[in-house]
Amino acid sequence: MKKILKRVGIVLGILCVLFVCAFGFYVGNYYKAVDKEAAQQLGVAKTEHKNYIAYGDEQAETAFIFYPGGKVEAESYEPVLASIAQQGTLCVLVKMPFRLAVFKQNAADAVVEAYPQVKNWYIGGHSLGGAMASSYVSKHTDTFKGLILYAAYAAYELPDEFPVIAMYGTEDKVLNMEKYGAAKSNAKSLTEVVIQGGNHAQFGNYGAQNKDGVATITPELQWKRAAYETIGFINR
Repeated sequence: MKKILKRVGIVLGILCVLFVCAFGFYVGNYYKAVDKEAAQQLGVAKTEHKNYIAYGDEQAETAFIFYPGGKVEAESYEPVLASIAQQGTLCVLVKMPFRLAVFKQNAADAVVEAYPQVKNWYIGGHSLGGAMASSYVSKHTDTFKGLILYAAYAAYELPDEFPVIAMYGTEDKVLNMEKYGAAKSNAKSLTEVVIQGGNHAQFGNYGAQNKDGVATITPELQWKRAAYETIGFINR
């Protein structure tokens, strides 16, 4: 019996090591930001915090919390968020553990607590980050005024009157359009924005993404459109 238990322990130990190695390889292979100078180029304040980056005036009364896409370096979204912040909305880019929002869906809790002066809160994200933001806001609709999704869908039930904006590019081959369509049919207060020529990856600045379609517009045009629609949604 002792020999059997010893062998089982050895096998379990080997499996644990293999799992840790596989997980380390998986999370270590991520999309890196191409450029981290967008805020400086736009003249927008960029403040580094332990678990997030703030763009714009940290005393602003309107703020947008952003969850990055899966396995994407957070600062890849600086071009869009800095552009939004330039128009007066504080943008808070959350740094997720292992660059996966599934490990910290409640990250917005600490952000809301850090800015008590904010009166108008919005939350959203890109791809997996958008799905996790929808999960969080479904439990905190009394705190937020809207959900902003880039190449994502509201995977969790929201009140009929809760405002949502969902954007995607016509060349996006990553977004599950069947699930997006199902979520769209259940959303009573949805504003849909289709970006002609845009794809999945160009909501950020991290280069091409595996299995994505080829965009027929520049990243700059897609960032500009995403920022414009976001600002309009917040200021509606």
